[in-house]
Amino acid sequence: MEEISQNFERKLFSTGGSLNLKKCFWYLISWRWDSDGTATMATINQSRAEIKMTQGYKIQEKATIRREEYDIAQRTLGCWLNPAVKMTHEDPKVQTEYTVRLGQAQSWATAILNSNLNRKETYMAYHGVLQAKIGYALAVTTFTEPQLRKIQQTADVAYRPKIGLNRKFPNAVVQGPTQYCGLAQPPLFTLQGSKQLQLLIGTIRNQDDTGSLAQASLELKQQESDYITPILHADTSAEYQR
Repeated sequence: MEEISQNFERKLFSTGGSLNLKKCFWYLISWRWDSDGTATMATINQSRAEIKMTQGYKIQEKATIRREEYDIAQRTLGCWLNPAVKMTHEDPKVQTEYTVRLGQAQSWATAILNSNLNRKETYMAYHGVLQAKIGYALAVTTFTEPQLRKIQQTADVAYRPKIGLNRKFPNAVVQGPTQYCGLAQPPLFTLQGSKQLQLLIGTIRNQDDTGSLAQASLELKQQESDYITPILHADTSAEYQR
């Protein structure tokens, strides 16, 4: 891993780029097997390793790259993810994807309550700002329904009164389709599922290595389910399975 990392740094530097080693970090996924066959990821103390790299012209000076625990989330491309795929952490002081998104909802709700926005502007702020900010990462998150409901309720406390609705306004009407006189505002948990399906289907259609792995995983799930009708297959007669 050190050789691969250093090779990337040298290529980047030779083409005019620069890698800020102080901002770099890495994870090591190493498995520990219990007597019953259960596999768990090893901590740093259980699997000692380090990566040292040089930077730019300082080829004689090596810096140690920060290594993170497998369950500690770091921000990467706008998402706070970790190898354990955990959205929360037992230590409340540790920043996670859940605390970040909940904090965004709280900040947005406070700003809306203290603003002079009219109903239309509030509606645009919800869909154009909050939903875009939180929904950006939903394709790769594994939030539970209660977690996303908490985030949703935090925003709705400010959002619904601002657009002229009672705080106790039925969710079925807010989330229902327009053809049944609903407002067509799906909950975040539904958005998470739809974005994950879009990512899965798009990855498979790319026909690259990642798509092949996703296809193999899907075929394995098909066998494990003992379900005759193909899952997510275009030839199926059921619209919801396509």
